[in-house]
Amino acid sequence: MARAVEGVFTGRWSGLEALNRAMKARHRLVVLYGSRGVGKTALVHEFCKDKNYICWCAPEASGAVQLESFLNRLEQGNDGSISAAFECACSQGNEWKAAFKVAFGESASSEFDAVMQLHNAHARKDGSSAKGKPVIVLDEFSRVARQDASTLEALRAAWESASSSDAMLILCDSDSGFVERELLAGGGALGGLVTDAIRLNLLPYWEVAEFFPHYSPEEKTLAYAIFGGMPRHLTQCDPEISLADNVIRNVLRKGSALYDEAECIAHREFREPARYNSILCAIAHGSTRVSEIARASSLSTAKASVYLKNLVSAGIVEREFPVNVGLQQGSICGGGRGRYRIFDRLLRFWYTFAFPNLSDLEMGDARGVWERRIAPSLWRFAAEPMRLMCADWLCRESSASRMPFVCSNVGAWWDSGTWIDVTGIDEAGTCMIVGAVELSSEPVGLKAYWNLVEKAAVLPAIEKHYVLFSHAGFDPRLVQFAKGDSFVRLVPLDGLYA
Repeated sequence: MARAVEGVFTGRWSGLEALNRAMKARHRLVVLYGSRGVGKTALVHEFCKDKNYICWCAPEASGAVQLESFLNRLEQGNDGSISAAFECACSQGNEWKAAFKVAFGESASSEFDAVMQLHNAHARKDGSSAKGKPVIVLDEFSRVARQDASTLEALRAAWESASSSDAMLILCDSDSGFVERELLAGGGALGGLVTDAIRLNLLPYWEVAEFFPHYSPEEKTLAYAIFGGMPRHLTQCDPEISLADNVIRNVLRKGSALYDEAECIAHREFREPARYNSILCAIAHGSTRVSEIARASSLSTAKASVYLKNLVSAGIVEREFPVNVGLQQGSICGGGRGRYRIFDRLLRFWYTFAFPNLSDLEMGDARGVWERRIAPSLWRFAAEPMRLMCADWLCRESSASRMPFVCSNVGAWWDSGTWIDVTGIDEAGTCMIVGAVELSSEPVGLKAYWNLVEKAAVLPAIEKHYVLFSHAGFDPRLVQFAKGDSFVRLVPLDGLYA
């Protein structure tokens, strides 16, 4: 498939298939959600391009301005018929309910029953109008609900009254907390009405590699460590130039596409961006527990906990728990001790390297910052992303039945005295795959294997398999040893992309 068609749509074909399946059924309410920049808009546009649709993105504005914006969107291409239908429906009560009823084709007069057939006449590039089932897309609807919570009830009432119509409603949102609380939960405002829920996650590393087809495995790994799986960030890159030039041009150079990304997010999401910048900088430089983050940010533990909760809710920070938390009582367990990390790879890169060197970047020394401060430390920075890549590799291999057993849980194992990079556990907890990620510049030898075996001795598994991941390959003696032991597997860096 041509790259021009893919773009931010790379890796979203399963989402398109889910929307097309929903389209075939009658009267569907679909929720599509995920963090900003993850590809929701690209997916909706691809789905709607040959359909009879209307798409409205709620502005950050007062409720009155939002309603006016919605009505104006409905009116485009309809020669005043929407206004007349809205005035007629308003005589029966709430304005938002009336607006939704008109949008869903449920007006007070039969002369407007087919109003949705005109909705997208203005949106089609060839100037023609589409026929067939109407599709209504309400993008960032949480903005409306924050202005007036009653709009959720109005939406519910209008959608229920339109149950006889063959329409499809897509609620598209970046606020995952709002979606899960108000739209998907049984006690939420739309609980029970949602027929399909599609969550878009970040692209896995092997799909990120598709954005850089000419890069070596080393460059692909570093590109993933820096840009992560966010399509909005990846599409800024030019696959024909080096990784260094991509980062300098798109991230480090003042005025570039991603230079102000961190500051924009902080100001958009929070009232105290300075506090949050301090916390994110602390996490980026290795503070992972509340007490450590509070100390590095000069905050009390109580205040740091509140800020961290907000960062987690906004999808900027996530909390990782040891894979052994879910095991049955009696096993060695890490308990509820979670580690905080920055969810967005580009933000982690920014707060690790750009934020501490902002003065030099503001003076235009982007290449100097890259060469002096970033390039020498890049593989150390890539250690955590590569660990997560190896965990994703194990999940993929397990799902494809290419491992000794199916892993029901994959992640890092840790307790007070032991850390294991990658662990896969079967459903019964009796079989484990234990992995170590080695970033040494020298080939990995037998010593690394025996160190892993020693650490794995504390794990409560009857059957243990071992996987060693290496950036620099493997010593011939370890390769020969692994050939004679079916419980040992060696995965070089290019093996992650095989």
